[in-house]
Amino acid sequence: MKFVSVEEIKKASNVFIFLHKASSSKIMNSIKKNQETIILLIDEFDFEDIHRLFKNYPNVIIRGFSWNIFRQKHHYRYLSNINSMKLLESNFSKILDQNKNINNFIKLLYNSEKIFLSLKKQLLLGFKKKNRS
Repeated sequence: MKFVSVEEIKKASNVFIFLHKASSSKIMNSIKKNQETIILLIDEFDFEDIHRLFKNYPNVIIRGFSWNIFRQKHHYRYLSNINSMKLLESNFSKILDQNKNINNFIKLLYNSEKIFLSLKKQLLLGFKKKNRS
């Protein structure tokens, strides 16, 4: 059994993922004969039964399915976050040192060090915007 590729999913009109055993009538009712359809199956299925069921449907592709196909290059979404965190970690103490009077006032006003978490968050959001552009 071949596993599906992302390109095959993009080309299909209908994609069905069957996680548990389903009756053949349910599967047949959900398939549209005139549209390109991919049926994705998890290991629990009897692949021969499904192949026999759809052997007269040339527009139906039956493949095995794994969530790993969606994880390819997924980490690129978070590069700006990672770069912002690295920049913040290396410069946060310098920022606090440059603004000692304000920092002492904020510590006394809120009586907590947790207030600096919101400052870090705002700085991260600012760095993230700069990294994206």
